[in-house]
Amino acid sequence: EINGVKIATEKTSTVPTIQFDEQRMSGSDGCNRFTGGYVVKAQNIELSKIASTMMACLSASDLPQKFGESLSQVKHYDASNGELKLMDGNKNTILKFSAVK
Repeated sequence: EINGVKIATEKTSTVPTIQFDEQRMSGSDGCNRFTGGYVVKAQNIELSKIASTMMACLSASDLPQKFGESLSQVKHYDASNGELKLMDGNKNTILKFSAVK
């Protein structure tokens, strides 16, 4: 979800994803791949040095732009019940991911 709107696409390759390992985060905005750093302190998260590919996407969707704008606002997180919620400075959920099974 982006700002409460569920993302429904026909192809799994166009669904935004995010993955965190011990030092970096990476994923897709639905078109381009991105990577960056992050720091977690309690329920706060700071994303940094986000770099992205710049592919010409053949879609009329503004999904990649909305995802990128939302990602730049992330300040807090909640990971529970098989979901990852990324929230802004007011703790409003702006991105919500479900775990891949």
